[in-house]
Amino acid sequence: MKEVAAFSLNRLTDGFIDVDYAFLRLMEQVVAIFSDSQDGLNLVNSTNLSFFDSHQKAEIFRLKAFFFSKMNERPKSNQAVSDLAFFCI
Repeated sequence: MKEVAAFSLNRLTDGFIDVDYAFLRLMEQVVAIFSDSQDGLNLVNSTNLSFFDSHQKAEIFRLKAFFFSKMNERPKSNQAVSDLAFFCI
């Protein structure tokens, strides 16, 4: 199921996409693989944050903290929350 979702979402983009659409697409991909913490973390970690605004970056760090927490990686989860706080200021 997650492979089909990822394939379908990747096929929707041909070349240039706007940042808001890219963020929504990323969130849809995360929801599609929400049950697999490692895949979700890999997706979040491979995301280029330079295009997103501070609110979108904060959401990505929140997801990163969530996935680390699900994997019982408390120190890494705390670091992601700390990074999240930077974008909320």
